[in-house]
Amino acid sequence: MTKKETINRNIGLTFDFIRQVIKDSTLLDKIQSGSTLEFVDKDFVKKENKNFEKRTTKRTYLKVKSELELMDNEKLFLENPNVSKNSVIKDLQIRNQNEKKLYDLMCKAIIERRMISFYYESKGGKYHRKVEPYLMAIKENGNIYVTGYEYASKERTREKNNDRQGQYLLKKIDLDRFKTLEETFDSLKIPSDRIFGKLRTVKVICRVDKKAVHID
Repeated sequence: MTKKETINRNIGLTFDFIRQVIKDSTLLDKIQSGSTLEFVDKDFVKKENKNFEKRTTKRTYLKVKSELELMDNEKLFLENPNVSKNSVIKDLQIRNQNEKKLYDLMCKAIIERRMISFYYESKGGKYHRKVEPYLMAIKENGNIYVTGYEYASKERTREKNNDRQGQYLLKKIDLDRFKTLEETFDSLKIPSDRIFGKLRTVKVICRVDKKAVHID
């Protein structure tokens, strides 16, 4: 399995694990406190030796690389008296489903070199962006983002000073206000090293084919 395939697999399994926990919270009761979660193949077999057993005393095989913080439900609702427990759970389910669908749509758009349009709120303004997506990656904190060239808009309140390169978190994009456009692109409009160079602080999930785009 390649590095890219491993990353895609782990991200997909993480979403599956979160959805399963939301559906059946008793799963958490089976996980020993302080243990490491590790995803493994169904035919995985532990080696029978003392060093291995000693090393894995507190290991649960589901492995999640991103750290998830479990909040105290009672405290959460006491601090937010206008929010019901059921509405929070429903909101979590919707957001997880949206991000998973966006993940697939973004990768498809990048591979097919198709422009995208979506509503996004940032310091530059709250408006629909039109973007050429070049790369999707995951940050060290677990956030998935897409970066590419953003076309100029009269609605933007602050001028971009980064060769119009934008960076957008998937969790901030509304699936209902996202579109994959028919328009395509065949060249990079930002410096190529920002897409194909050494990106030390992120792990690449999807990237436009270097052979399919013109690079200045």
